[in-house]
Amino acid sequence: MKPIHNQRFFVDVVFFQVEDELYKVPKKPFMENPHPPFSDIFSLPLPKDESTNTDLQPEGTSEENPIVLEQLLKVDFERFLSVLFVNPPFQAAKFFESLTIDDWTSVLRLSTQWHFIALRMFAIYHLSCKKDLTYIDRILLARQYSVSKWFFTGVVDFARDYTMSEISHIDAGKLGLCTTVSLYHLRGQARKDRDGNSSGSLVGFTPLFNKHFLDELRGIQATDKEYCSMVPGEGLDGLTAALVDAMPNKDQRDSQLGGSVKDYLLSRGFEIADGQLKSVGPRGRGW
Repeated sequence: MKPIHNQRFFVDVVFFQVEDELYKVPKKPFMENPHPPFSDIFSLPLPKDESTNTDLQPEGTSEENPIVLEQLLKVDFERFLSVLFVNPPFQAAKFFESLTIDDWTSVLRLSTQWHFIALRMFAIYHLSCKKDLTYIDRILLARQYSVSKWFFTGVVDFARDYTMSEISHIDAGKLGLCTTVSLYHLRGQARKDRDGNSSGSLVGFTPLFNKHFLDELRGIQATDKEYCSMVPGEGLDGLTAALVDAMPNKDQRDSQLGGSVKDYLLSRGFEIADGQLKSVGPRGRGW
Protein backbone atom coordinates (compact mmCIF):
# COMPACT_ATOMS: atom_id res chain seq x y z
CA MET A 1 0.00 0.00 0.00
CA LYS A 2 1.37 3.38 -1.00
CA PRO A 3 1.74 5.78 1.95
CA ILE A 4 -0.24 9.02 1.90
CA HIS A 5 0.98 12.52 2.68
CA ASN A 6 0.39 13.65 6.25
CA GLN A 7 -1.79 16.77 6.19
CA ARG A 8 0.19 18.61 8.88
CA PHE A 9 3.77 17.49 8.46
CA PHE A 10 4.28 17.02 4.75
CA VAL A 11 5.40 20.50 3.81
CA ASP A 12 4.89 21.95 0.36
CA VAL A 13 7.48 24.58 -0.54
CA VAL A 14 7.69 27.58 -2.82
CA PHE A 15 10.74 29.18 -4.45
CA PHE A 16 11.20 32.95 -4.51
CA GLN A 17 13.89 35.10 -6.05
CA VAL A 18 14.71 38.49 -4.51
CA GLU A 19 17.52 40.42 -6.13
CA ASP A 20 20.21 37.80 -6.85
CA GLU A 21 19.24 35.18 -4.25
CA LEU A 22 16.83 32.25 -4.12
CA TYR A 23 14.62 31.36 -1.15
CA LYS A 24 12.88 28.04 -0.49
CA VAL A 25 10.21 28.34 2.20
CA PRO A 26 6.94 26.66 3.24
CA LYS A 27 4.20 27.53 0.78
CA LYS A 28 1.21 27.37 3.12
CA PRO A 29 1.09 30.94 4.55
CA PHE A 30 1.48 32.43 1.07
CA MET A 31 -1.00 30.09 -0.58
CA GLU A 32 -3.62 30.56 2.15
CA ASN A 33 -3.42 34.35 2.10
CA PRO A 34 -6.75 35.37 0.47
CA HIS A 35 -5.42 38.74 -0.72
CA PRO A 36 -3.32 39.84 -3.71
CA PRO A 37 -0.67 39.38 -4.88
CA PHE A 38 -0.28 35.77 -3.76
CA SER A 39 -3.96 34.86 -4.11
CA ASP A 40 -3.65 35.87 -7.77
CA ILE A 41 -0.36 34.05 -8.30
CA PHE A 42 -1.55 30.73 -6.90
CA SER A 43 -4.95 30.85 -8.60
CA LEU A 44 -3.55 31.18 -12.11
CA PRO A 45 -4.23 28.22 -14.42
CA LEU A 46 -1.27 26.03 -15.26
CA PRO A 47 0.63 27.28 -18.30
CA LYS A 48 0.69 24.96 -21.29
CA ASP A 49 3.26 24.12 -23.90
CA GLU A 50 1.33 24.88 -27.07
CA SER A 51 3.47 22.59 -29.20
CA THR A 52 2.78 19.51 -27.05
CA ASN A 53 -0.39 20.65 -25.24
CA THR A 54 1.16 19.61 -21.92
CA ASP A 55 1.22 21.49 -18.63
CA LEU A 56 4.33 23.50 -17.91
CA GLN A 57 5.92 23.90 -14.53
CA PRO A 58 4.23 26.83 -12.72
CA GLU A 59 6.25 29.62 -11.16
CA GLY A 60 7.58 28.92 -7.70
CA THR A 61 7.91 25.15 -8.01
CA SER A 62 11.64 24.92 -8.69
CA GLU A 63 14.93 26.77 -8.52
CA GLU A 64 14.83 27.13 -12.28
CA ASN A 65 11.42 28.80 -12.23
CA PRO A 66 11.03 30.83 -9.01
CA ILE A 67 8.50 33.55 -8.30
CA VAL A 68 10.53 36.71 -8.86
CA LEU A 69 9.63 39.47 -6.41
CA GLU A 70 10.53 42.69 -8.16
CA GLN A 71 11.42 45.99 -6.50
CA LEU A 72 12.09 44.29 -3.18
CA LEU A 73 15.18 44.32 -0.99
CA LYS A 74 16.62 41.11 0.39
CA VAL A 75 16.95 42.62 3.85
CA ASP A 76 13.22 43.41 4.00
CA PHE A 77 12.23 39.96 2.76
CA GLU A 78 14.53 38.17 5.19
CA ARG A 79 13.21 40.19 8.14
CA PHE A 80 9.67 39.35 7.06
CA LEU A 81 10.49 35.63 6.76
CA SER A 82 12.30 35.58 10.10
CA VAL A 83 9.08 36.62 11.86
CA LEU A 84 6.75 34.55 9.69
CA PHE A 85 8.87 31.41 10.24
CA VAL A 86 10.47 32.15 13.60
CA ASN A 87 12.88 29.38 14.57
CA PRO A 88 13.07 27.86 17.10
CA PRO A 89 9.46 28.62 18.11
CA PHE A 90 10.08 28.22 21.86
CA GLN A 91 12.46 31.19 21.70
CA ALA A 92 10.05 33.38 19.74
CA ALA A 93 9.32 35.88 22.53
CA LYS A 94 13.01 36.52 23.16
CA PHE A 95 13.67 36.82 19.44
CA PHE A 96 10.83 39.30 18.90
CA GLU A 97 12.11 41.48 21.75
CA SER A 98 15.55 41.57 20.14
CA LEU A 99 14.26 43.00 16.86
CA THR A 100 14.89 46.67 16.16
CA ILE A 101 12.61 49.40 14.84
CA ASP A 102 14.13 48.85 11.39
CA ASP A 103 13.42 45.11 11.62
CA TRP A 104 9.77 45.61 12.55
CA THR A 105 9.36 48.37 9.97
CA SER A 106 10.40 45.89 7.27
CA VAL A 107 7.81 43.42 8.58
CA LEU A 108 5.18 46.16 8.64
CA ARG A 109 6.10 47.24 5.11
CA LEU A 110 5.67 43.81 3.53
CA SER A 111 2.74 42.67 5.66
CA THR A 112 0.92 45.84 4.62
CA GLN A 113 1.90 45.52 0.96
CA TRP A 114 0.92 41.84 0.83
CA HIS A 115 -2.11 42.04 3.15
CA PHE A 116 -0.82 39.68 5.84
CA ILE A 117 -3.26 41.28 8.26
CA ALA A 118 -2.36 39.38 11.44
CA LEU A 119 1.35 39.96 10.85
CA ARG A 120 0.70 43.65 10.20
CA MET A 121 -1.10 43.94 13.54
CA PHE A 122 1.75 42.03 15.20
CA ALA A 123 4.34 44.45 13.77
CA ILE A 124 2.27 47.46 14.87
CA TYR A 125 2.06 46.04 18.38
CA HIS A 126 5.81 45.46 18.68
CA LEU A 127 6.70 48.83 17.18
CA SER A 128 4.34 50.46 19.68
CA CYS A 129 6.35 48.78 22.44
CA LYS A 130 9.56 50.50 21.33
CA LYS A 131 10.34 53.34 23.72
CA ASP A 132 12.67 54.96 21.18
CA LEU A 133 9.87 55.29 18.60
CA THR A 134 9.68 59.08 18.57
CA TYR A 135 6.71 61.36 17.94
CA ILE A 136 8.07 62.08 14.47
CA ASP A 137 8.61 58.36 13.78
CA ARG A 138 4.96 57.72 14.65
CA ILE A 139 3.70 60.44 12.32
CA LEU A 140 5.89 59.32 9.41
CA LEU A 141 5.11 55.62 9.84
CA ALA A 142 1.41 56.39 10.25
CA ARG A 143 1.37 58.21 6.94
CA GLN A 144 3.33 55.54 5.10
CA TYR A 145 1.52 52.48 6.48
CA SER A 146 -1.87 53.91 7.50
CA VAL A 147 -1.74 53.47 11.28
CA SER A 148 -4.24 56.04 12.52
CA LYS A 149 -3.49 55.73 16.25
CA TRP A 150 0.18 56.60 15.64
CA PHE A 151 -0.74 59.71 13.68
CA PHE A 152 -3.03 61.02 16.41
CA THR A 153 -0.71 60.25 19.33
CA GLY A 154 2.35 61.48 17.43
CA VAL A 155 0.80 64.88 16.72
CA VAL A 156 -0.82 65.36 20.13
CA ASP A 157 2.11 64.11 22.20
CA PHE A 158 4.53 66.29 20.23
CA ALA A 159 2.37 69.31 20.98
CA ARG A 160 2.11 68.40 24.67
CA ASP A 161 5.88 67.99 25.05
CA TYR A 162 6.85 71.61 24.40
CA THR A 163 10.19 71.15 26.21
CA MET A 164 11.36 68.69 23.54
CA SER A 165 14.34 69.60 21.33
CA GLU A 166 13.78 71.04 17.89
CA ILE A 167 12.76 68.94 14.89
CA SER A 168 15.90 68.06 12.93
CA HIS A 169 16.37 69.29 9.37
CA ILE A 170 16.19 65.69 8.16
CA ASP A 171 12.89 65.02 9.93
CA ALA A 172 11.50 68.36 8.79
CA GLY A 173 12.31 67.39 5.22
CA LYS A 174 10.44 64.11 5.67
CA LEU A 175 7.45 65.75 7.33
CA GLY A 176 7.20 68.60 4.87
CA LEU A 177 7.18 72.32 5.54
CA CYS A 178 3.43 72.64 6.16
CA THR A 179 3.33 69.81 8.70
CA THR A 180 6.43 71.07 10.52
CA VAL A 181 5.02 74.59 10.82
CA SER A 182 1.61 73.25 11.91
CA LEU A 183 3.21 71.09 14.62
CA TYR A 184 5.04 74.08 16.08
CA HIS A 185 1.87 76.18 15.93
CA LEU A 186 0.04 73.41 17.76
CA ARG A 187 2.75 73.19 20.42
CA GLY A 188 2.69 76.95 20.90
CA GLN A 189 -1.08 76.93 21.23
CA ALA A 190 -0.95 74.09 23.77
CA ARG A 191 1.41 76.19 25.88
CA LYS A 192 -0.86 79.24 25.61
CA ASP A 193 -3.90 77.19 26.58
CA ARG A 194 -2.08 75.72 29.54
CA ASP A 195 -0.71 79.03 30.80
CA GLY A 196 -3.57 81.29 29.79
CA ASN A 197 -6.41 79.97 31.90
CA SER A 198 -6.78 78.37 35.29
CA SER A 199 -9.14 75.63 34.10
CA GLY A 200 -6.62 74.28 31.59
CA SER A 201 -9.27 74.16 28.86
CA LEU A 202 -7.73 73.70 25.41
CA VAL A 203 -9.65 76.59 23.89
CA GLY A 204 -7.32 77.27 20.97
CA PHE A 205 -5.63 73.90 20.60
CA THR A 206 -8.54 71.75 19.44
CA PRO A 207 -9.75 74.05 16.61
CA LEU A 208 -6.15 74.25 15.39
CA PHE A 209 -5.81 70.45 15.44
CA ASN A 210 -9.08 70.05 13.56
CA LYS A 211 -8.02 72.65 11.00
CA HIS A 212 -4.58 71.22 10.21
CA PHE A 213 -4.74 67.49 11.00
CA LEU A 214 -8.28 66.11 11.26
CA ASP A 215 -8.81 65.56 7.52
CA GLU A 216 -5.51 63.71 7.21
CA LEU A 217 -6.33 61.62 10.28
CA ARG A 218 -9.64 60.62 8.71
CA GLY A 219 -7.92 59.66 5.46
CA ILE A 220 -5.42 57.48 7.30
CA GLN A 221 -8.25 55.96 9.31
CA ALA A 222 -10.14 55.00 6.14
CA THR A 223 -7.17 53.03 4.80
CA ASP A 224 -6.47 51.65 8.28
CA LYS A 225 -9.96 50.14 8.28
CA GLU A 226 -9.27 48.44 4.96
CA TYR A 227 -6.32 46.65 6.51
CA CYS A 228 -8.48 45.53 9.43
CA SER A 229 -5.85 46.74 11.90
CA MET A 230 -8.21 48.99 13.81
CA VAL A 231 -9.64 47.57 17.03
CA PRO A 232 -13.26 48.75 17.21
CA GLY A 233 -14.42 50.44 20.37
CA GLU A 234 -17.76 49.13 21.61
CA GLY A 235 -20.42 51.80 21.34
CA LEU A 236 -17.98 54.41 20.01
CA ASP A 237 -18.08 56.26 16.73
CA GLY A 238 -15.59 55.45 13.96
CA LEU A 239 -13.24 58.35 14.57
CA THR A 240 -12.92 57.55 18.26
CA ALA A 241 -12.27 53.90 17.44
CA ALA A 242 -9.42 54.93 15.15
CA LEU A 243 -7.58 56.40 18.14
CA VAL A 244 -7.64 53.16 20.12
CA ASP A 245 -4.85 51.42 21.96
CA ALA A 246 -2.01 53.93 22.15
CA MET A 247 -0.54 52.01 25.06
CA PRO A 248 1.72 49.18 23.85
CA ASN A 249 0.83 46.71 26.59
CA LYS A 250 -2.75 45.63 27.30
CA ASP A 251 -2.28 45.37 31.07
CA GLN A 252 -0.57 48.75 31.14
CA ARG A 253 -3.33 50.24 29.01
CA ASP A 254 -6.07 48.78 31.19
CA SER A 255 -4.48 50.03 34.40
CA GLN A 256 -3.65 53.52 33.18
CA LEU A 257 -6.57 54.16 30.86
CA GLY A 258 -9.26 52.00 32.39
CA GLY A 259 -9.35 49.85 29.26
CA SER A 260 -11.48 52.48 27.51
CA VAL A 261 -10.82 54.50 24.39
CA LYS A 262 -12.90 57.31 25.84
CA ASP A 263 -10.73 57.27 28.97
CA TYR A 264 -7.63 57.47 26.79
CA LEU A 265 -8.96 60.54 25.00
CA LEU A 266 -10.04 62.12 28.28
CA SER A 267 -6.58 61.53 29.73
CA ARG A 268 -5.29 63.67 26.86
CA GLY A 269 -7.98 66.31 27.46
CA PHE A 270 -10.19 65.40 24.48
CA GLU A 271 -13.42 63.86 23.38
CA ILE A 272 -14.96 63.19 19.98
CA ALA A 273 -18.28 64.93 19.39
CA ASP A 274 -20.03 65.54 16.07
CA GLY A 275 -17.03 64.15 14.22
CA GLN A 276 -14.69 66.77 15.70
CA LEU A 277 -11.92 66.66 18.26
CA LYS A 278 -13.07 68.80 21.20
CA SER A 279 -11.46 69.87 24.44
CA VAL A 280 -12.86 68.87 27.81
CA GLY A 281 -9.93 70.20 29.83
CA PRO A 282 -6.99 68.26 31.24
CA ARG A 283 -7.50 65.05 33.14
CA GLY A 284 -5.05 62.49 34.48
CA ARG A 285 -1.76 63.46 32.84
CA GLY A 286 -2.63 67.09 32.23
CA TRP A 287 -0.78 69.56 30.08
